[in-house]
Amino acid sequence: MALTMHSIEKILNVKQSLAALPRASREATRVPAYKAVAMLADEIQALQEKGYTYLMIAEILTTNDIKISGGTLRNYMSRLKNPQLHKAVRKRKMANISSARTTKESVNTKSSDKPLITAPPAVVSNPPLSRQYSSARFTPAPDTDDI
Repeated sequence: MALTMHSIEKILNVKQSLAALPRASREATRVPAYKAVAMLADEIQALQEKGYTYLMIAEILTTNDIKISGGTLRNYMSRLKNPQLHKAVRKRKMANISSARTTKESVNTKSSDKPLITAPPAVVSNPPLSRQYSSARFTPAPDTDDI
């Protein structure tokens, strides 16, 4: 593989060009669907007052390259209308999840109290003669030509 060489003059010119660039804008140029709905909430509400359904509005948004389903649009608008309600619901869900984890962990700790390795069963050194020899007999038959 050939090594790429650059002139020092070219590097200094690029260095000056980079230093002269203005400060970059920190504003987001792309936003998630929730923020898009938040930005359009007043217009969406006005369309609802005109008789449009969430499904119809979602189709309009999708044709304008904002891909969203009617159910998701309804969910986002509900969150925007009553954010305190959704925060409370989320807290309850998180509490249920954490309590389920705690219960699961407590179940696991109870089972870990038991030893994982148990002693092998005791081996009988001299079993009775009736167990040593079986009266059953097997006599193999010769193979047939059918196979």
